[in-house]
Amino acid sequence: MDKKREAVIWGAGTYGKILLEVCRELDGFHITAFYDINADIQQTYINGIEVYTEEKFVRYMKDHPEAIVIIGVIHTEAVNEIKRGMEEYGLTENRTMNQRDIAREYREYIKNKGLPNKYEIDYEGQIAVWVDNLMEEVGFWCNEVAKKQKGSYAGQMRAEQFSCDRVMSIVKENDIVIDVGCGLVPQYGMELPGGGGVELLSIDPLAPFYNQINQKYADKAPEIRFGLFEFLSKSLKKGYADIILVDNALDHCIDPFMSILQCLCVLKPGGCLSLKHISNNAVYELYQGLHRWNLDCEQGDFIIWNQENYINVSKRLEGSVRIDVKQDKESLQGWNNIVVNLTPSEKYRLEDFISPSQEGHQMAVIIKHLFEWMADSENNRVFRKML
Repeated sequence: MDKKREAVIWGAGTYGKILLEVCRELDGFHITAFYDINADIQQTYINGIEVYTEEKFVRYMKDHPEAIVIIGVIHTEAVNEIKRGMEEYGLTENRTMNQRDIAREYREYIKNKGLPNKYEIDYEGQIAVWVDNLMEEVGFWCNEVAKKQKGSYAGQMRAEQFSCDRVMSIVKENDIVIDVGCGLVPQYGMELPGGGGVELLSIDPLAPFYNQINQKYADKAPEIRFGLFEFLSKSLKKGYADIILVDNALDHCIDPFMSILQCLCVLKPGGCLSLKHISNNAVYELYQGLHRWNLDCEQGDFIIWNQENYINVSKRLEGSVRIDVKQDKESLQGWNNIVVNLTPSEKYRLEDFISPSQEGHQMAVIIKHLFEWMADSENNRVFRKML
């Protein structure tokens, strides 16, 4: 049996705790302690792990030259400050790992358990989890954005001009652009930099909640249209849009591959479905809330995976959809983004990937769970109190 790597997690906050759970599942690490600069939690225990003082942390690292530090914070500036602090302690940078390193190992660990090329979604189970976490997502936007920023958030979050680097080379005047999974306030405007504009449609499955929040807290927020990723072609006609944008929303879906298929069906041949997501975000979030799926790049291919499922989208759509994948440089928040542009050809047909009967069954399951959720008066009471 391979020897476990001794490690201290620097940062005992939310992401430090997430990394502790992931490392425990990986079983390749022995997490000795946390270290946190917050003196109030030093010499306490979190999930059975001691939070070291600075003195004890430095002494441990010097006494255990093979031990590593796992950085449990996400902001780039904080990460750089930690690395500078380690240099001051006489500890070299090659003794550190970060969340992306752990996520990469976790992905390999999951794949090696025998899950590659298995994509069989338990719709009943997945939808139940999705419905159970809807109010948590609504609560974030209502409590953390709308209430804290009052009416200013709509103007701050949305630009007047249409600006999206990943499609600016192909967007044209009067193009129909759909922002799917737009959240509380669509971030894109409609005016093109050179004059003219695009027709913008903002869609989100939580639109009924977001519109009510905006009516109360933001006068100028545009109305959001309801739509489910997995059944987009049922609310929009085939070949309707020139460009579809999805930003950090596909990982929230019940079925992300089905969602991609539906978006491609709504696009005109030669149109563009452009995705931008935090790589392996579900791992970072420890599959909490609506974070259920990881999007990543593997040897140039676009893949989607979680603990139970794995699909190579590039290979699955080969021949009918052109897929361009790239990894963005690290963002200011410390994340790596994956950017994927998918262009359907004339050969693409939704029916080649899913039968109408299967699609109808899946829709019926979602409707059933949504009505059961709606029938629970407690959910409505929670939202009214939240507002």
